[in-house]
Amino acid sequence: MIQFNLLPDIKVEFMRTKRLKRVIILGSVIASIVSILIMMGMFSLNAAQNLHLSNLDEDIKKIKSEFDANPDLNKILTVQNQLNSLPSLYASRPAATRLTKYIEQTTPADIGLTKIVVNFTDYTMEVSGKSSSLQTVNTYADTLKFTSYTTGSDQTTALAFKDVVLSEFSRDEIAEFTITLAYDPLIFDEAEEVNLVIPSAVTTRSELARPGFDLFVGTPTETEEQ
Repeated sequence: MIQFNLLPDIKVEFMRTKRLKRVIILGSVIASIVSILIMMGMFSLNAAQNLHLSNLDEDIKKIKSEFDANPDLNKILTVQNQLNSLPSLYASRPAATRLTKYIEQTTPADIGLTKIVVNFTDYTMEVSGKSSSLQTVNTYADTLKFTSYTTGSDQTTALAFKDVVLSEFSRDEIAEFTITLAYDPLIFDEAEEVNLVIPSAVTTRSELARPGFDLFVGTPTETEEQ
């Protein structure tokens, strides 16, 4: 079978170019539509984000207004802060129960105490009492000056009390006195096991096992604990 090409070559090229033009135009239209859709989507997303941020700002302002309208807000925040600080305060509390033992270990047999004031913030102490002789009072002051302590299994000693001063005393038949001192805060540290080392020449209350040697004299008074 014999075929004859009746179209000249230029006509064939023209038709091919025309088809390519239609394909390019169609691709451009599709690309434009896709670009417009993408732009519309981005615009919608941006508008939605701005609306969401605006709503959040309104909610924040509303909540802030409600807080500001509460007259007890400062009290609430203060109480909450105090509650949050309780665990650390409890962990750092002084072992105040050791005081009685320390007093018994350091107080000579002929001393009767009438008042003890301990300041756990400034690490100071004031001890008042009576004795039958001023010499015993001086012995008591010296005992406090030279009392040391050890912690745990460590046998290294350190002075338990310092700045021991016999601030007040009388020379009457019954010698009354007041001793002020500063103590090492470590002796009341709850985390440490403390042992006092008392000068061996002093006979203290803790060494007397028989009755009739009460540590405190006078009428006890009520105290308020904070």
